[in-house]
Amino acid sequence: MKKLVTYAVLLSIFALGSIQANPVFAEENEKVFEGREHHGNLEDHLEYLQKKAKELGIETEGKDVKQLAKEVREAHLKKHAEELGIRVEGKGLEELAKEIRETRILQKAEEFGIDTDGKDLEEISNEVRKTILIKKAEELKIETKGKDIETLAKEIRETMLKNDADELGIDTKGKTEKELMMEVFEKKLLQSAEILGIDAKNKTPHEIMEEIRTNYEEEAKEQKLFPFDEERHFYFKGHKERMKEMPSDNLKN
Repeated sequence: MKKLVTYAVLLSIFALGSIQANPVFAEENEKVFEGREHHGNLEDHLEYLQKKAKELGIETEGKDVKQLAKEVREAHLKKHAEELGIRVEGKGLEELAKEIRETRILQKAEEFGIDTDGKDLEEISNEVRKTILIKKAEELKIETKGKDIETLAKEIRETMLKNDADELGIDTKGKTEKELMMEVFEKKLLQSAEILGIDAKNKTPHEIMEEIRTNYEEEAKEQKLFPFDEERHFYFKGHKERMKEMPSDNLKN
């Protein structure tokens, strides 16, 4: 019988550690291990959570996976807040997460030369997102004139997906965007596994993801291998409803 790997499982690949990557996309990424929007089974991530807990100096003995996930998220948020110069004493997790997002958005706005005077955070966030998308569209030679942000984001995602499929030798004819995305993900996973020396035979996509995260995370990040490549948020953004489930059959070598 086929199991199902949920969107949340895919998203959780980079939920802990991607807050600093892109402030516009990061806010929904870090929800997974908080418990909100988690449709997968945390037990499937126990080994990874134990690794993260050890890195963060958290005692794991006698704690169930839900408690461990909560403590890992809390420690990660506090660590990242301190790195950004945010005072953590006396603040709850929601307040810290909000301040982290605000700080990163303002940093990006400054980096892009966006005038923030008289604007609220959501206005600034939208301008940051627009700038990121326009830069990406120009890189992909996509016409931006007269297009709203959602249309542009969709075209970027579709173009990147098609480019990846072509590069990976995947036939796109007659396939839905979701089907094509799954094929691209699986091929990218197999490529990462091969580069990292992981035996992918008879393993599901989920099992390979977990092995990469648990045993090869730093190496994969250093080489910018999937699922730690910098482009991943362009795939996920806009797919919260369309990517609820994916089959986790054994990958074929």
